[in-house]
Amino acid sequence: MKNRKHLSLALTAFAMSVMPSFAQNEISNNQPVSREMSAEEIRIEAKLKLDFKNGLIDSNQLAQMQRDFDGILVKEDSFKARGLTDDGRKAIGEALCQFESKLDKAAGVSTTAEAQSTVQVKADQNNAGLENKAPTE
Repeated sequence: MKNRKHLSLALTAFAMSVMPSFAQNEISNNQPVSREMSAEEIRIEAKLKLDFKNGLIDSNQLAQMQRDFDGILVKEDSFKARGLTDDGRKAIGEALCQFESKLDKAAGVSTTAEAQSTVQVKADQNNAGLENKAPTE
């Protein structure tokens, strides 16, 4: 009887010491993998986080948008694995553009106002450049 009790305790102790290592191996296979992101992807992700920080979108919208953004990145990785073509780059670019428009809409940002201000800034820069040039006669 004593031998069975000692054997049972020994097996239990052994199982308890080995179980965490099995759990760690199971978890590590499902961990996210870091990847390189383009400047546009970094900018859009920062914009997403900033919109949330500034209260322009709520936590549910953030989670949904992050899921959609991650989906675009996964699609890009899939294209890269098969060999990223010009059509693939174009598809990813369009998806990012649509995502950013969706983000702007959710945040209440008027993309037309942004476009107008960008055009105005460029026009101001061009005018400043013309004023600084000396007349040639």
